[in-house]
Amino acid sequence: MAITLSQLENAIEQCGGDFAYVHGYLSGKGILTKQARVRLGCDYITALVMTQSNLENLDYPALASHYDLTVAEVENAVSEYSNSLARRIAGEQEKRKDNRKKIATTKSNRKVVTTNAAGDSIQFRCFTAGKPIYDKLSLKNAPVLDGMQRFKKFLNSMIGFKTYSLGADNFEKFVVQGLTITPVDAIAMVEEFHAQKATA
Repeated sequence: MAITLSQLENAIEQCGGDFAYVHGYLSGKGILTKQARVRLGCDYITALVMTQSNLENLDYPALASHYDLTVAEVENAVSEYSNSLARRIAGEQEKRKDNRKKIATTKSNRKVVTTNAAGDSIQFRCFTAGKPIYDKLSLKNAPVLDGMQRFKKFLNSMIGFKTYSLGADNFEKFVVQGLTITPVDAIAMVEEFHAQKATA
């Protein structure tokens, strides 16, 4: 029997800061995550503030060497990123149109589960907790990036924010608060959500 929306909503309401696990997730870029541990219900702004603070501890010479950049290039990239974080924290960045529909929130009203933009999958908004385990062969599907692109990707990863869009055929299971969500469950919940909206 498929997991219902009410079961998911109850689980998310209780999940503030707790861990969840995703298994066998295939990204749109063809990268397969065998397993990842994530934290649900964390505050996004707090994560931005912590990331901005952590920028002060970066070892510029070591990063320049690792990404084949000059120290000046690293300094400029970090400065630009820090300014971007500051604008986001202050709410000054222009908000993009968001077609996703809210499905479940924590007790503190943090949005954790939504539909995707197309409305045919459910999305979990979370933060990484530890390094995911990837399928090494699938990493060959990742685009080839130059040093600066890889460094900017590293900076973005410091926030740890991640969205998993769960559909009919792109994951094995997502485990949260004792619930094990499978593709069958994900599709059933999407259908239930749209049915509820149609009769509301």
